[in-house]
Amino acid sequence: MSKLRPLVHPVKDVHGRIEWAQAFDTCWVCGIPRALTYRLRYPPGLQVHHIIKPCRSDEPCNYFRTCSRCHDRLEGMVVVTPKGKRLGPITLGQALWLKQKYDPENWNPERLCELFGRECLPELEPWEG
Repeated sequence: MSKLRPLVHPVKDVHGRIEWAQAFDTCWVCGIPRALTYRLRYPPGLQVHHIIKPCRSDEPCNYFRTCSRCHDRLEGMVVVTPKGKRLGPITLGQALWLKQKYDPENWNPERLCELFGRECLPELEPWEG
């Protein structure tokens, strides 16, 4: 008989998300600075990606700082650069590895497991992008 998990209630905190985002000025995937995205990315600026989607909880442990192109990759898309290079999707394991590297203060795998609705997260995969 399977155990039922308690319902996880997502946190909705737009102001907290904005405050968190101000602490990170580059994309964690490609390293592009926010200021440069206004010339090279559409839409410009950096975005906040929710690592665990089902609950889309506004908690610092669930945030990921990214540019628009890398955000598409985090959403599972293949992106083609202006020079024609194809960049594949970023796995959840890679995103988690980057989260732990760039935001160790807010690294909380226990809470992410709760949001994910599973006993454990995927293995961390070192990012070599």
